[in-house]
Amino acid sequence: MALCSNFVGGVLGGILVTLAGCAHAPQVNRNNSDPDALVYRWEEGEVLHYRLQAYIKAPRVMRFYSGENLDARVAEMTMGLELDCIPEPLELREQDWICNVHRIQLGGQAFPGEQAKLDEIFLEYAGLLNDAYLQVDMRLDGRVEGIDLEGFSKDNDREQLRYEYLRLLVSRAFSGLELPLPANGDAAFPWRQGGSPLTMRLPTRFGTAGGVRVTHEVTGVEGDIVSIQSVGEGTVSSGQSIDSGMNNAVMMSMIGNATFDRAAGVLLTNEVNVQGALNTSSSGAGDGFFLSQYLLVEKVDSWEEVEATEEVETTEEVDAAEDVEATEEVEAIEEVEATEEVDAAEEVDAAEEVEATEDVEATEEADAAE
Repeated sequence: MALCSNFVGGVLGGILVTLAGCAHAPQVNRNNSDPDALVYRWEEGEVLHYRLQAYIKAPRVMRFYSGENLDARVAEMTMGLELDCIPEPLELREQDWICNVHRIQLGGQAFPGEQAKLDEIFLEYAGLLNDAYLQVDMRLDGRVEGIDLEGFSKDNDREQLRYEYLRLLVSRAFSGLELPLPANGDAAFPWRQGGSPLTMRLPTRFGTAGGVRVTHEVTGVEGDIVSIQSVGEGTVSSGQSIDSGMNNAVMMSMIGNATFDRAAGVLLTNEVNVQGALNTSSSGAGDGFFLSQYLLVEKVDSWEEVEATEEVETTEEVDAAEDVEATEEVEAIEEVEATEEVDAAEEVDAAEEVEATEDVEATEEADAAE
């Protein structure tokens, strides 16, 4: 399905909401022989290892649900997600991915009195995601059309609700991997992103609707490594606000800095910062709503190297801690010894003073006797 250019869409009851005239997705030339062209060249069956990190702070919109009768409101949260993504066979305008979860970490700060519930929910989520896999509808230009989660039960209404929030979490982290490139590969001039940018959506299961504009531009080239900056802004609303008739428009801004390997045709890193606040004319503007989101993407060659590096770093931290403890022990011993030396010296001085006093007194007594 083609999405509407330069406008955000949201999913409301399974229907994609868009607010502008639609254009067909461009056909990307994968066989572009220009060495300067920016074109994704994912190889079918090749495993792409990506480490994703997300920090989200949105104290008025995030609530998570377990498979049972448990839910918690979240003020801020962090997520670490390691994925093994395998591109499927190339099609005319897309090349979908299957991504297996290598490792997942979740943490967050709940509203007062709800932290224990949130910890239990995130423990359940982590267990489910460890056994899950992602189905990603990936366009050849790098746009993400959709993300689905499979590998766990979603039979009843409660499990379906839990699934929606799990998909929301994964989409937040995965949004840093969405970096559309110019359809013809020519990046001599800035290019705009059409469709519905994942980074500019609100962290709510009710979907996002509104108008945003994202522009990408090459800012540097070093060999085959191309630096790309992304800047976006716009005004969006959640589907829930639209359904209820509330005027809660959120002003969004985004800046990202990525590196792309044009020889291999893959995204190497991306760092995205998104900020949002209610428009002053919104009905809830006085309630202090804001959104802060930080995303980090890093492609790694293998998890063995990453884990080995982590082990080395852990060992170095332990060694450093032991060195500090040893130094502190030495300093403590030296302080004790110095104190003991001072005390001994003071005792000697006191003894000598006593002896001197006794000598004086003895002399005075002898003089008095004479």
